[in-house]
Amino acid sequence: MNLNIATANSFLFSRTQNFDYLQIAIEKAEELLSQQSRFEVPDQLGYLHCNLARWLCLRADGNPVSDSDPFFSNLMTDQDPVFTDQMLWVLGESRSSTRRYKGSEADVDRALYLTNNAIESINSGHPEWAGFHATLGKVYMHRAAMFMTRPDLDRNFHSELDLAVQAQEVALQFLPPNNPTRASVLEQMVGAISMISDRTNDPVLKKKAVELCRQGLDCAQARIRIHIRLAATLGTILLGSHDYVEGSEMLEKAVQLLPKACPRSSSSDDKQKFLKSHFGLASMAASALLNSSASPSHALGVLERGRGVMAGLFLDARTGLDDLKRAHPVLASKFEVLGEQLNADSKTNEKAFRPHAEPEVSELGTSQMNFKINLHHEFDELVETIRQQHGFSDFLLPATTAQMMEAAVDGPIVVINTSGYRSDAIIIERTQITSIRLPNMHWVQVQGIARRMQHLASFDYRSSRELTPLLEWLWLVAARPILDHLGFSHSPKDDNWPHVWWIPTGGLAHLPIHAAGMHSKTSSDETVLDRVISSYASSVRSLIHSRQGAVQKDSINDQQALLISMAETPHQSSLPFAVAEIRTIEPLVRDIGLTIASDKSPGSTDEVLNLMKTSRILHFAGHGMSDAQDPSESCLLTTDWEYNPLTVRKLRQEGLQDTSKFLAYLSSCSTGAIKNLKMTDESTHLINSCQLAGFRHVIGALWEVSDPHCVEVARLVYQTLKEDGLVDMVVAKGLHIAIRSIRKSCQSGSSRNPTSSKIEEDNVMETNLENELEELTRELETFGIFSREGSDEQRDAVPINAPRRQQEHFDSFLWVPYVHYGA
Repeated sequence: MNLNIATANSFLFSRTQNFDYLQIAIEKAEELLSQQSRFEVPDQLGYLHCNLARWLCLRADGNPVSDSDPFFSNLMTDQDPVFTDQMLWVLGESRSSTRRYKGSEADVDRALYLTNNAIESINSGHPEWAGFHATLGKVYMHRAAMFMTRPDLDRNFHSELDLAVQAQEVALQFLPPNNPTRASVLEQMVGAISMISDRTNDPVLKKKAVELCRQGLDCAQARIRIHIRLAATLGTILLGSHDYVEGSEMLEKAVQLLPKACPRSSSSDDKQKFLKSHFGLASMAASALLNSSASPSHALGVLERGRGVMAGLFLDARTGLDDLKRAHPVLASKFEVLGEQLNADSKTNEKAFRPHAEPEVSELGTSQMNFKINLHHEFDELVETIRQQHGFSDFLLPATTAQMMEAAVDGPIVVINTSGYRSDAIIIERTQITSIRLPNMHWVQVQGIARRMQHLASFDYRSSRELTPLLEWLWLVAARPILDHLGFSHSPKDDNWPHVWWIPTGGLAHLPIHAAGMHSKTSSDETVLDRVISSYASSVRSLIHSRQGAVQKDSINDQQALLISMAETPHQSSLPFAVAEIRTIEPLVRDIGLTIASDKSPGSTDEVLNLMKTSRILHFAGHGMSDAQDPSESCLLTTDWEYNPLTVRKLRQEGLQDTSKFLAYLSSCSTGAIKNLKMTDESTHLINSCQLAGFRHVIGALWEVSDPHCVEVARLVYQTLKEDGLVDMVVAKGLHIAIRSIRKSCQSGSSRNPTSSKIEEDNVMETNLENELEELTRELETFGIFSREGSDEQRDAVPINAPRRQQEHFDSFLWVPYVHYGA
C-alpha cells in the first residue's frame, strides 16, 4: 500500500510541482526501505532504490533561488530542472544564469548510494541493467547541477559529469534501437557532453553532441516531446556553429511538432505546463529562418504554427462551417457535436492535479480518460474524411500565404518578432508579405522590460517617469521604422486614417506599441497615435477567425446589449464610476438601435453567461483579475467570483458563434494582461477568450485603468458607434478618438519630469538615432527597466477610484492601457 501511495504522490508532484506531495512520496519510500526484508521479489527493492533516488534528487533541486534568463532556460524542459541548466551550457550561457540549488547535498549523496545499491543487486544480463544505469546517469547530472551552482559545498562537478556520461554510455550499449528509453538517455547525454565541451572547448565533443541528437531523432518510438527538445537542441548547436540553414530547419521541425505534443485528449493544465517550457521556440525558429534567407511568408507560417497552440485546437473545433453545412450537412453536424464534446469542461480532468487535490479523487477514471482519447481519434478521423471531399482539402490547415494577404484587405498586419538571434517586423499587405530588420530592438531588453512591467503591476508606478522613456524607446526601435516603411510618416490631413493591426510576440505582447512615441514633443507626427489607428491580434489566424461572417449595418434590429455595472464587488474596492459609466452609455446604446438585455444589472456568473447568448454587445464595468499561475483562470469579478468566477476557461467554452456577437467591452483592469511571461505565446487572457467565444471586437486594458477615465472613454466609443453604426472599422476608430481625447486632457494638466530625458530639455529631437538610443538606455537602466528580477505571483488588478488619485501627482499616461482587438 505504501508503494502505491508513494508512486501516486510522486505523480501528483510531477503535475503540480507541490513539494508536499514529493515529501510524502519520500517518507513512504523510506518506510518501505526500513521493511525491506518483507520484499518477496528482489527486483522490487531495486526499483524502490531507483525511484527514491530520483525523488531525493528532485528534493535537492528544490525551488530555484532565482529564475534564470528565459532565453533557453524557460524553453527546453517540461520534466526536469537539470535539463534547463544543460541547455544553458549548450548555448554557452554563463554559469551565473543557471539555477542555484538550495537543497541538501545529503540528498544527492544518498541518491547515489541507493542507485549503486540497485545496480549491485543485478548483473549485466538483467533486463533492468540499462534502465538502472540510465537512472544513475540522471543522478550524476543532478549532483553536477547542484555542485556547479553551490561553490560553498566545495564539491567537484566535473567528475560528476564524466561519471554521468559513463553511466549513460552503459545504458545505451544495452538499450535496443527501438526502445523508447533510448532517446531519453541520448537527450541527457547531449546535455552532459555539451557542459563538458564548454569547460574543455573541445570541438570533438561538440560534434559528438550533434551526432547524439541525430540518433535521438532517429528513435521512432520516442515520445514526441523528447523529439521536440532534441530538434531544438540540435538546431541551437548548429546555429552556434554558424550552420544557419540546417539549424533553422531543426528549429522549424521542433515547432511543427508542438501541436502533436498537445493532443486534445490531454488536460489544459498539461498543455499549459508543456507550452510554458517551450516559450519563445517559435520566435527563435522564425528568426533563424530569416537569418538563413528564408522568405518572410515561410518564417511567418512557422511563427503561426508555434504560437497559440491551445487556441488553435479550440478554433479547430469551433471553426466556421457554412460551406461544409451546405455541401455535406451530415459531416458538419458530426463535426459540431464532436467539437463541443472536446471543448466541454471536464472538472475532473481540469482539477485533478491541483495542489490541494485529495489523492483519492485525483486520478481520472479509466472510462473517462478512454472517452476523451476516443473523442480525439474520432475527431481527427472526421477531419481527414472532410479533407477528402471535393473543395475541402485545406480544411483546418494553417492559413495559406494568399489567405494571410487577404486578411490585410483593410490595412497592413505587422507581426513584430524578437529573439536572441535578431528582431524583425514581418509585414502583411494585400499584395505581398515582406520583412524589415529591427537592429536596435534587442531580445534581452524586451524581456527585461516585460518582466519590469509585470513587476510594476501597481497602477501607482505607471507614471510618466516610467512610461516616457519606455514609449520613446518603443518608438525609436520599432514603431517609427515600421510606420516609415509603410509610408505612414505623417498625420493624415483629412479624417482618412490608415489602420494597422499589431501582432507582437514574446515579451512585446506586454508592451503598448499603439502608444509608442515622443509624446513630450510639440510635433504630432512622432507618435503611433498621431499616424495610424491601431488594433491588435494574437495571431493572423485569430484575426481571420474574428472576421468570419461579416456583420451588416442593417442587421441590428431587435438585438440586445448586456450592460453590467459592478460598483460593489465582494472583498474588492468600490468603483463609484461604474454606475455612472453604464448610465452614460445606456442612452447611446438605445440610440444605436439595441435594447437592454435586463432591467437590472446581472451580478452572478451564470446570469451573465446566460444573457450573453442573446446579446450582441457585452459591456462589463467592474474588476478584472489576471492569474499568474494559470492564465485560463483569469476572470471578471462577478458577485459570486470567489466560488464561481467568470474565467477565461468558461468564456472559451461558451458556444456563441451561432449568434451575432459584435462587441465585448471589458471596462476592467488587466483584461489583456498575462502575468506569466512563459504563457505569452498562448495569449491566454480575457480579451482573446472573448474573441474565441465569438465576439468580433473586444476592447480591454493591458493593465490597471482609472475609474473616472473609463466613463469618458466608453462615452466616446459609443458616441462614435451611434454616429457611424455597428460596422467593423468604427470600433477601433471610436477607441482611437477616445484615447486621443483623454491624452489631450491629461497632457494639458501635466508636464514631463525634468529629470526624465535630455530630449525634453532640448525640445528638439536628436537627429542621431544612436545618441537617442544611448540616452534612453541610460534612463531605462536608471529606472531598473533591465533588471532580471520579475514576479510570477498573482496580483489583483484593481482600478483606482477618484479619491485615491487626488492624492497622487497628475499622470499624463492614463490613456495608454486601452486596446482594441478585432476584425
